[in-house]
Amino acid sequence: AGYELGYQVFLHVYRPAVDPLNSIRELMGRDVDGLIIANDGDITPNVIQNIAETSIPLVLVENFQNFPIHSVTADNFTAGRVMTEYLIQLGHRRIGALGGPDKYSSLRDRMRGYCIAMSENGLQLDPSLQPGPVSGNPRKGYVQMQKLIALPEPPTAVFAVSDRAAFGAMEAIKDAGLVCPDDISVVGIDDVRDSAYSTPSLTTFSVPKYDLGKTAVLILHNLTLNRSIPPARTVLLGNILVRQSAAPPRQKPL
Repeated sequence: AGYELGYQVFLHVYRPAVDPLNSIRELMGRDVDGLIIANDGDITPNVIQNIAETSIPLVLVENFQNFPIHSVTADNFTAGRVMTEYLIQLGHRRIGALGGPDKYSSLRDRMRGYCIAMSENGLQLDPSLQPGPVSGNPRKGYVQMQKLIALPEPPTAVFAVSDRAAFGAMEAIKDAGLVCPDDISVVGIDDVRDSAYSTPSLTTFSVPKYDLGKTAVLILHNLTLNRSIPPARTVLLGNILVRQSAAPPRQKPL
């Protein structure tokens, strides 16, 4: 969308110890017409506030702040809620959750959706079913899933806040000699490319990634033409993609 509107698009990877605006100016040899900041994490509210105070047109993607800045986000809360409710509709009652680093607001919102869905359906929020993320491990979700499998009563289904964590969970299930979804169902969120080709294919929630980027570019373009547009938060909806990684819980023998 940026190229179609005649812009030169420059991708910059944020490093906490480096001033982002200065590094961009040095690399481009000039100032920028506008900025799109994707995700949060290491990009703290203070960093965003400092950039906003420069008066450069700014749009946040998958990042929402309490101070007035234009933002475009997916409905991550609904994604977490829908995926958990899907498992409940299949008949699962003991549902684990694989969360991510707390510094990412999108992952926090997805976990919040899980918690609300469980509570609204009268299901207990058991802390032992929500193992925290393990930093430094390249296989997201793998160690968390191992902890769930080791429980005296493992869950019959697992909600992962991302497809990558779901892949790690399915790998841990396989390595434990179990079968997904026969023994444990797994669902994720994102609909990354590999989710349709995993074994089994992953039931997930499709986040409209292309539309997030396109919408942010269009908002930024309008801001370069009229900087007095009042800041607003744009929330884009996604949808569930039912594949093969989730099934009703296996009936216990009498």
